[in-house]
Amino acid sequence: GPIAFAGPPYVLSGQEVRPPQPAPLLGQHNADIYCDWLGYTKEELVKLYQTGII
Repeated sequence: GPIAFAGPPYVLSGQEVRPPQPAPLLGQHNADIYCDWLGYTKEELVKLYQTGII
């Protein structure tokens, strides 16, 4: 059934109201950040993991 939860005190028109999500796990978005934002290749990312840098 329905569950009450704290949410934003406002809803913008055209915006979907969704329940809050849990915080991401540590390192969950590393590949996205390193490759998409910082321009690392997948091979460079693997080397960072293998050397223990991340």
